[in-house]
Amino acid sequence: TGVAVDVSKHKELAKAKTDFVTIASHQLRTPLSIIKWYVDFLLSGDAGDLAEEQTKYLEEVYGSNERLINLVSALLDVSRLDLGTFAIEPEPIKINKVSDAALLKLKKEIEEKKITVDKKYDVLPFINLDPRLTQIVFENIISNSVKYAEENALIKIEIKKTEKDV
Repeated sequence: TGVAVDVSKHKELAKAKTDFVTIASHQLRTPLSIIKWYVDFLLSGDAGDLAEEQTKYLEEVYGSNERLINLVSALLDVSRLDLGTFAIEPEPIKINKVSDAALLKLKKEIEEKKITVDKKYDVLPFINLDPRLTQIVFENIISNSVKYAEENALIKIEIKKTEKDV
């Protein structure tokens, strides 16, 4: 005896979910890009001088908008994975710079918790990696370190060559 299960409804729902995520992500990208452009325009002083407090608020808006853009990109990546169209686009990057960029993005949270960051980077050659995906990895690891660290904690980041790399 066997059991037959009709999975066509499940497949239809999965496709509808993927289609929705793709369409919603694409629809969100345009207004987020416009917000980024206008805030960048204001922060650069092209529309006139801003008071210190205005600049502070606009920097918060800019940072929040960047997080939303990254979230939309992640949603698109998920839908591309579901569709089998996800592509990794490697190019030569400096891994130490990726780490520093992730730290810079989390600077405010690090300062708020009075966390000390101890960086030890070996000089490494360029490495062929997808810069956006590598950035996401570093941001997730460092973000979790900051999120779960006690106040006044020490976070160590070490990037070094191994025997295999020499």
